[in-house]
Amino acid sequence: MIETLITVLSIAFIPIFLLLFFEKTSLKQVPRKLGFVYNKNTLFNSLKLFLYLLIALFLVNAILAFLGLSDEGKIIDFIKTKSILTLLIAITLSPIVEEMLFRGYLVPRIGVVFSSLVFGGLHYAYGSTTQIIGTIIAGIILGLNYRKNKDLTSCIIAHALYNATSLMLFFYL
Repeated sequence: MIETLITVLSIAFIPIFLLLFFEKTSLKQVPRKLGFVYNKNTLFNSLKLFLYLLIALFLVNAILAFLGLSDEGKIIDFIKTKSILTLLIAITLSPIVEEMLFRGYLVPRIGVVFSSLVFGGLHYAYGSTTQIIGTIIAGIILGLNYRKNKDLTSCIIAHALYNATSLMLFFYL
């Protein structure tokens, strides 16, 4: 559990380090450069984006189940082995860190599709095809939203809501 926290916090420094030392961005400019904004549309965009994620990932799961390719049980088994602290990190810190790296830093530099493929690949720990495909799709939805709105905050909120909803569904259904 402490390893998870250290890993997540370490990943948070990757885009900051790259911006500071390779792109010569000042520390004051880093949040803006990553897309941390909050405006009157952020909350509405977050909720709209969250609904897009729910619908898209429900459809992905339904299609995979129809094709006999769903392996959601692997995700459930993996999650049930995790501590409460690790699950709280998945709901709170992980969305912040992942959005900073994948949307805030990588989308403007390598594009939505490539950043989403990397995002999906890094979720291979679950050992689940469903998780990888779902994460790639989620990355595309979040990346397109980020590219359009330049609002990392709405991506973080939607991602956190999605993680929280997913965990609740896994434990209560």
